[in-house]
Amino acid sequence: MEHKYNLEVIAGDFNSPLSRNEIWTSAYFKFPSLLGISRVVLGIASHQDQIEYFGDLVSWQKCHDELKNKVLADYHYIEKLIESFIDHGQKMNVWTEDNFLKADLKFLSSKELIVRLNKFVDLQSTEYAIGVALVILDFQGFSFVENNLEKILKSKVSKAEYAEYYRVFTQPVNNSFAQDQEEDLLSLTEKYYSNSQWQSNIKNKTKEELRSIYPDFYQGLENHTQKHGWIYYVYAGPAFTEQNFLDFIKDYLVREIDPSKKLKELDKRKKQLVVDKEKYLEILNPTEFEKVILDLAPRVVWAKPRRKDFQSKSYYHVEKLYKEIAKRFFCLWSKCALVRLPCCKRV
Repeated sequence: MEHKYNLEVIAGDFNSPLSRNEIWTSAYFKFPSLLGISRVVLGIASHQDQIEYFGDLVSWQKCHDELKNKVLADYHYIEKLIESFIDHGQKMNVWTEDNFLKADLKFLSSKELIVRLNKFVDLQSTEYAIGVALVILDFQGFSFVENNLEKILKSKVSKAEYAEYYRVFTQPVNNSFAQDQEEDLLSLTEKYYSNSQWQSNIKNKTKEELRSIYPDFYQGLENHTQKHGWIYYVYAGPAFTEQNFLDFIKDYLVREIDPSKKLKELDKRKKQLVVDKEKYLEILNPTEFEKVILDLAPRVVWAKPRRKDFQSKSYYHVEKLYKEIAKRFFCLWSKCALVRLPCCKRV
């Protein structure tokens, strides 16, 4: 049976690698097997990393309706989706770190490199498929969590109190990866902050000079970079270097941010948020369903970028594989050109 779709351009992007977009648009083919719903019809047109996304909005609506029905039938469904892509994302990061970042790829056959690349593509597309379901649920103004949260709060608190309650019940308690990075860098800075000479040298000395003058500090900076360099990678990089994080520290010093005070302030905010949530829950006296929504709202806010971070980390890991493949391709091209084989013209 022939399928007819009404395709239209729905969005665009720039500096967006074709390979990444092929992965996430192909993820929709996994909807029937992973989520038991119809797939979204979505494609891309790419020209020098300038991307246009085109799709059939009827298929998008159908997919949204099927997901919406699942949520309405089981209000724990969204939490199950979140748990699923969190679990899968963690496992994906472990696999790509072991098979790319920590692996000595130069001793692997080209066939094995392609096998690992295909595995990476499959893992990433699965993470997209599960995670993007939350985005599709927000289609056409329907947001199961946010709409119900607004309804609950508007029925139980005054207009004057609404903004504060909404802030408390949408703010995540758990850190993002970027917040973990910030706290770790503040902790590193805290160890040396009281030394005025160190502050002056950080502002005025080169990275190489700092390595010589403060070897312990620089080792800490290298360890920090190894742990957190991927966080701002997204899907194309570049990864952050020691210089990038050193610039962050310089900025703290220029703005006279006391790392000890800042860390205490961040900790105080988290603890106060927990206290406020407990207090407001007691005042609201929610039903079982309302309690699920109130717990789920900050979880959704935290989980959406978390899924993207898992994917960013694995994109960072796979860069090593891309470089190994490119090196072998260049060597093959060079040999081909040297002996003037006809294939060099095709390359």
